[in-house]
Amino acid sequence: YRDIPPEHRKLVAAELEELARHANKREEELLFQQFVDCKALKGTDCKPIIEKYLSNFPDGAHAAVVRKELIKREEAEYLTARGHIKRTSSSSPKGLKQRADAITRLLSDHGNWIEDEEKVRITRARDWAYRLLEPGQYHCTLVRSSGMDTPRDHGVEVFVAGERQVLCNDSGDVTEKTWDRDFTIRWQAGQQISFKLVNYDLRDQDMAYFTNDSPVAIVLLTGKNAPTRYATTAKWGGTDFTASQPRFRVEFKCQEISDKLVPIISDYLVPGDKW
Repeated sequence: YRDIPPEHRKLVAAELEELARHANKREEELLFQQFVDCKALKGTDCKPIIEKYLSNFPDGAHAAVVRKELIKREEAEYLTARGHIKRTSSSSPKGLKQRADAITRLLSDHGNWIEDEEKVRITRARDWAYRLLEPGQYHCTLVRSSGMDTPRDHGVEVFVAGERQVLCNDSGDVTEKTWDRDFTIRWQAGQQISFKLVNYDLRDQDMAYFTNDSPVAIVLLTGKNAPTRYATTAKWGGTDFTASQPRFRVEFKCQEISDKLVPIISDYLVPGDKW
């Protein structure tokens, strides 16, 4: 074009533009055909071709079709990522770490597919997963015990990793007791948390056990808990609570684990049924 005399350039400019348009159209059609061929091959990663087409021809003749396929594939990838998190066991500290890492990847790679409200909850769950994996101090309160089958002088003992940390044993003969006893424990994922109801009438007798072995065991010290299992000392003249199964309830609260946090942990960490 530079070698063409100026007075002749106008004569060929239109032809050159037309050639360029044909070349551009030909390139678009070839790229779209690559997309069609790739799509026909099941299991083939067509995303590079899709992205190249939309980058070069965002308003092309086939842009709507290609963009629809991109959205379809991104949605499938998003759902696959959620399925992977659901299949990742979080029954151990290692599993909890793996689930937290998978959540991080989901937020990074597919965060645009998650509704804002759920994204906030998922992010909070992920952050708490990492926090629970580290040793931490928790400020808790034994609020209340209730549901005694008869007025009983009873108490509550709290254990962390099998070691007794808390003993409250001065209820008097009552069917329920408001304790409001504050205590502090150190805990991290992997340590069992448990507590038990003990009857002090005549002789010390375990009545019921409350146990959480999961990597989010700290949630046992929040809310109102029913027994994991009942105790019996019938062969020593005591009561067989396994037969009568009174509606024992023991209520705790924990400053660090709010009422709003507990369902987030349940939904996305353990057991994680929202995936």
